[in-house]
Amino acid sequence: MPVYRYEALGAGGQRSTGVLDAESQRDARRKLRERELHVTAIQEATLLQRRGAHLARHRRFSRRRLLVVEAITRQLALLLENEIKLTEALNITIEEVTDKRVVLALRDIRDRVANGASVADAMEPHQWLFGHMYLSMVRVGETAGTLPEVLRNLADFLREQSMRQGQLGAVMIYPIIMTAVMTGIVVFLMTNVLPKLKEVIESFGNELPLPTRILMGTSEFMTAHWILLTGAVVGLGVLLTLFLKTDRGRRMTDRLMLRIPVVSELVRKTQTSHFTGTLQILLSSGVKMADCMAVLKETTGNSLMKDTISDLQESILRGSDVSAVLRRSRIIPRAVAHMVAVGEQSGELETVLKRLSSNMVAEVDITITKLNALMQPVIILAMAAVVGFIVASVMLPIMQMSNFESL
Repeated sequence: MPVYRYEALGAGGQRSTGVLDAESQRDARRKLRERELHVTAIQEATLLQRRGAHLARHRRFSRRRLLVVEAITRQLALLLENEIKLTEALNITIEEVTDKRVVLALRDIRDRVANGASVADAMEPHQWLFGHMYLSMVRVGETAGTLPEVLRNLADFLREQSMRQGQLGAVMIYPIIMTAVMTGIVVFLMTNVLPKLKEVIESFGNELPLPTRILMGTSEFMTAHWILLTGAVVGLGVLLTLFLKTDRGRRMTDRLMLRIPVVSELVRKTQTSHFTGTLQILLSSGVKMADCMAVLKETTGNSLMKDTISDLQESILRGSDVSAVLRRSRIIPRAVAHMVAVGEQSGELETVLKRLSSNMVAEVDITITKLNALMQPVIILAMAAVVGFIVASVMLPIMQMSNFESL
């Protein structure tokens, strides 16, 4: 997708610059109008600017970034609630930050605010740090005069997001470590141990069993072509990584995840938790429903969820109910769609979304525990099967020779 660099004027006449992804220049202008920015100049970004935008997207979802922004947000909320001026609150916050890039960003925000810019406009050039959702909520909170409360809600939301990422990361640590250990053991046996046993096994003179022949052939190939194999594995890894970064690759991966037991359950509940939690905090902060959909679309990484949100955008523009689209979604559970319909009819959608979000968070915790409990025996069995095959292949000719000599 093309990346465009823009210059624009905010509602208060303050100049802002940045980069954003868009299908075309017309689409880029539309997205900027949704942010209440008047475009003064726009052009396709250079290669260096595109790389910067690419890095910004990856930093946007890192757990470390979430923790840093959560700490900054909570500090600002506390200071503003105690009626400390915003510029002074930023000065105090800057002293608590150790990341040099974040310090430079906060100093720039402080200087812009001191020169009369709104907080949201001052943060606009640093969207790589805060994200579109953060800026949208800050803009609404600043306009409504509820900025401290909005920042407090944002801090709680960011902490929950970082905890969720930490849980998902912890689940992946065990299989990654065990897979690396298993691969290392197999490679060591095939390239160092088996070649030394080859002459001993072949000296028996009998025809080797099929498993032993397969094992020996594999060992010889790995020993003779280890450079080629290493290059092939690295090359395939790079190609696969590049493919998964494309829209087609992400869509294929997201569809595959929905076909794997337990994993599909985790994906659905995680995406539903993010959707309901984010929508609730946006609506409670005063963000319009149409703007909520734009924020949700940018903050979700699942292509199927993005399709659902795109359908929701079109439905809202037509004046239709949100629940009608959710019932057709492949991600959102039917029970959630039904609850949203009840919330829309009763006029208590925010309350319903808050309850759904809390329930989904608990469901995600349960599913993560279940997945972790299932993965451990599966990996242990896989390791036992591979190592067992190697041991059996080595022992079979020895047992055959022993039986022959006993006769």
